[in-house]
Amino acid sequence: GFYACGGGGDTPSAVDTTTGGGGGGTLTATDMSAVPLSMTPEEREAALDNVDQYWATLNTGDLDTDNQLLLDYLRTRTSEFADAGISPDQSVWARFIDGLSTNFVTKTVPPGTVLPVLAVNPAQKSLIKPLAEIPEGDKAVLIDVDLLASGSLDTIAPALVGKNYTVSRSRGSIEDFLAVKDVSVLFISSHGYQDVTKSGFSTFAVMTGEQAVAFDPNNPRLVSLRALSDAEEVIVTNARVRDINGQPISQPGRFFSITEKFVTNNWQFTPRSLVVIDTCDMFRDQRFPDAARKAPYVNFRAALTAKNAGTLLGWDEEVSPNFASNLMQLFFDRVLGPGSNGYQPENPPQRPFPFVQVFDWLTRTGQRSETNGGTLQMEYLQAFPGQLTPTIHNALIYKPAPGAKYAGSWVLEISGEFGKTPGVVSVDGTALALLEAWDSEKLFAALPPSMDGPGSYGDLIVTVRNHPSNAVPLTKWTGTVSQVQVGTEIGTGAHFDIGCPVQGTTDVHGARGRPGDTPQLISSLQLELTAACSYTLSGDWTEGTNHYQLSGSGTVSPVPGSPPVAGNLIYSGGNISLPEQFTGGVGLFIQAPTKTC
Repeated sequence: GFYACGGGGDTPSAVDTTTGGGGGGTLTATDMSAVPLSMTPEEREAALDNVDQYWATLNTGDLDTDNQLLLDYLRTRTSEFADAGISPDQSVWARFIDGLSTNFVTKTVPPGTVLPVLAVNPAQKSLIKPLAEIPEGDKAVLIDVDLLASGSLDTIAPALVGKNYTVSRSRGSIEDFLAVKDVSVLFISSHGYQDVTKSGFSTFAVMTGEQAVAFDPNNPRLVSLRALSDAEEVIVTNARVRDINGQPISQPGRFFSITEKFVTNNWQFTPRSLVVIDTCDMFRDQRFPDAARKAPYVNFRAALTAKNAGTLLGWDEEVSPNFASNLMQLFFDRVLGPGSNGYQPENPPQRPFPFVQVFDWLTRTGQRSETNGGTLQMEYLQAFPGQLTPTIHNALIYKPAPGAKYAGSWVLEISGEFGKTPGVVSVDGTALALLEAWDSEKLFAALPPSMDGPGSYGDLIVTVRNHPSNAVPLTKWTGTVSQVQVGTEIGTGAHFDIGCPVQGTTDVHGARGRPGDTPQLISSLQLELTAACSYTLSGDWTEGTNHYQLSGSGTVSPVPGSPPVAGNLIYSGGNISLPEQFTGGVGLFIQAPTKTC
């Protein structure tokens, strides 16, 4: 179902008195209709995403068991769900902490069934997460005028280089500003303000790092600057900056500034680019009620988007250099992820996130606004919300059951945000073949048949346009599954000792659904028999007048026709301590010997 801000009248009216099993209980419940709504649609979506990831790992072959495992998991998510239960019809219900309900229904269909694509009602599109796209190029231009970036480029530049962007840094001469062509990432730290040109044209302007000097008609460079001035692409700014105590931050000077006409006539961005104008006031129109005062700022941003800028970031008022520097470092660190994480790093490191998700996180945590100062704003073309690199949320490895799609193959299922442009999936440097067409949020790749050797374990990376994602380790375990059977159908005193060599590979890293979330480990480990099992027989017993002795040893293969899979283990612990906290069933598929006289 859909979830949004609405009434609570459709929530269940009681608590499920059943705790599991195949249904038949009575659904009775506490009334939560008076509980005020407190969760946003985005928070509900993130909660359901986490549950869906875990739900997808449940396939014990018994719906009642799967439902009970799902119920147990829901009851651990107390910050998101108030209660949960199993309905008499074998569906699992849950209620969010503010009373809105949701349900998890497992349907069984024949092997090979293709589900129809659900149509989206245009009125409901606001609930759909916009697809993030990666810039088409790799050129990043970082301009620090008057050293206002306060050292932030020292962390932003290497983070971009780590994701294979070609970075140039400068102090912002006119030539530096003219060189903004075919740029995928532009970051300018400078002064921004509104001015009026000679013709009476009102414009938002961004100051360059080039001082204006007396005109000399014999100097070709000054002649070209005069031409830009005559065209109202540049104007002269007299700048003096002091702190709140009256102390100078920069020396007074006279500098050239660019107008929206300069942007229109000289700049060009690649599709899906990121443009950060780290100055005061580029979004100041958001503080004005009337269109006339809004125009200079709206028109400047319109000039940027007309030149292919996909996502714009800037301030709606005056902001101090230190606050802006800190927040910009944090933004770039979170959109570039591991490999950067040099600014306020988290443990474990955060993966990269699309711009929208990082911006929402800054909003939720109250970090966008400076006290008595400006607030960071973002604007983007709906088609290009943007991200700088692909990102992996988590991965699952499994072998489909006989008769299912891709049966007989080891499948690597990867969840994340990858953009629509096809890229490369690799494990430990070995490229893998895709089993299905490239998808922006879910990829399916074929792992080596033996699951041993190149491409079967190691760092999983998704690369798009030469920009690598975070590396997710696929960890391999080898060991022995031991089983002792006593008093089997062979006889009351029989001992049957079996040892089977197994191996398994899976993703065991803690994944965040959103920036700042607590990492959650959602994983299953499917064990594979790697060779014949060894056995030892022993024991003696008497039945009536007959006395039996059992002895011998040897090897035995799995029963013909059984899949060479020993079982599935599901992670059920709180701390990431592996593999001890994996639990689940193991079936050895070994046929016991028959008793003979």
